[in-house]
Amino acid sequence: MKRVALFLFIGLVIFASGKTGSQAQASAVLTVGAAAPEFELNDLAGQPHSLKSYRGKATIVAFISARCPISNLYKDRIKAVADEYTRRGVNFVAINSSADETVDEVRAYAEENKLGFTILKDEGNVVADAYAAERTPKVYVIDGEGVLRYRGRIDNSQNMRLVKQNDLRVALDELLAGKPVTVADTQAMGCIIKRTQDLAQS
Repeated sequence: MKRVALFLFIGLVIFASGKTGSQAQASAVLTVGAAAPEFELNDLAGQPHSLKSYRGKATIVAFISARCPISNLYKDRIKAVADEYTRRGVNFVAINSSADETVDEVRAYAEENKLGFTILKDEGNVVADAYAAERTPKVYVIDGEGVLRYRGRIDNSQNMRLVKQNDLRVALDELLAGKPVTVADTQAMGCIIKRTQDLAQS
């Protein structure tokens, strides 16, 4: 009887949290102020890129999707941030961790939308798991020494006319000015990243 009650309790916890097993895995502990997990991934042309190769400058890491409508709503804003802040000496790299999106599909998406920044393919969603990235778009700001300084949303609204808080830009401006990031952790809005585990279970 106790075992049945335990199973019921676990089931209620999972239901209440609204997370699948892979989403729970994505909730690994990663705190602002800690070292950002290192990674090495190939870009859409098959060339390797590592996080440590960007050391010495602040780096924006953005998890994006070719299919997610919310990520697509943000693509122009992401392009604008990439253009502006790379001119200010910040590295910018996007990562696609969606297991249901192939390299060819992501490459075609990038070409169609004229995304000139580097996009890496995260096969097996290893980096998404390490960064606890559950949704697209979600962004991370890492300082020149490899320390995570901001993670979360780009701004407060999918509708550009309703944007009142440009969280990512504020964090970047504070970091570049040598100031502490005032709001360093926000809730990303977007589509759940489809993981390899999800495809295996479907």
